Amino acid sequence: CVIFLCAESNLSYQVVAAVDINTTANQVYTHNIPNTALLNKTIEGITLEEFNKLSFDMILMSPPCQPFTRIGLQRDLDDPRTKSFLHIVDLLPRLSKAPLYILLENVKGFEKSAAREYLVKTLRECQYTVQEMMVSPTHVSSHQHSSVYHRWLEKS
Repeated sequence: CVIFLCAESNLSYQVVAAVDINTTANQVYTHNIPNTALLNKTIEGITLEEFNKLSFDMILMSPPCQPFTRIGLQRDLDDPRTKSFLHIVDLLPRLSKAPLYILLENVKGFEKSAAREYLVKTLRECQYTVQEMMVSPTHVSSHQHSSVYHRWLEKS
């Protein structure tokens, strides 16, 4: 979604990589955004060296929401679906070049999670400025009505 917003607003950007193991999602991505590196693997499968080679300025991420949904089991860090998120958070302090910006989107409920607390702690240690907000899609001209948790992180 963010990439399409960037395209619509004429912002200058270059996607350095997309990551997914779903072959259908990868076909759709390749069709819509050709000539971009597509890593057909899990996030946890990307090594520190591979992340460093990408040399990115921004991370846009939307970790799996199931561990945090208000109507789900709310297993938080005990849910195996948080592995990809934790892998990125664990790598942040070790990157040779920290990204200038990190944009995270998740469901309402994430803001009360242990995963969020771990992220905030790590980001503060990495000297990021953190801004958090709950955004309803209706605020950005969408027809959906559920609120979404957004975190905008900027390297100080």
